[in-house]
Amino acid sequence: LIGWAGYIAAISGVNDKGIAISEKHYDNGPLGKDSRIGTPFQVVLREILEESFTLDDAINVMVNTRRTCSIWVGVGDAKFNTARVFQYSYAELIAWDWMNQ
Repeated sequence: LIGWAGYIAAISGVNDKGIAISEKHYDNGPLGKDSRIGTPFQVVLREILEESFTLDDAINVMVNTRRTCSIWVGVGDAKFNTARVFQYSYAELIAWDWMNQ
């Protein structure tokens, strides 16, 4: 988990199940509209590390949260040697992999 003293969320990390996350913030978001009502992305990323056993679990966390801003999120699963990049925003969650780049 990467953060700093007093920081209770995450911006990057790996859990004991082999799920890894990282983010790249976009000031002018790839998908546009943002919202202040919802769960901050840093808390969502920490939740992924705390609760996910698989890539599908991580996707479910992102799908079922009230997203706020536009970022890129990378999620990897060491057990299945796979990863996805997500355009994550208030309005949409779009998955990218080597097949739909």
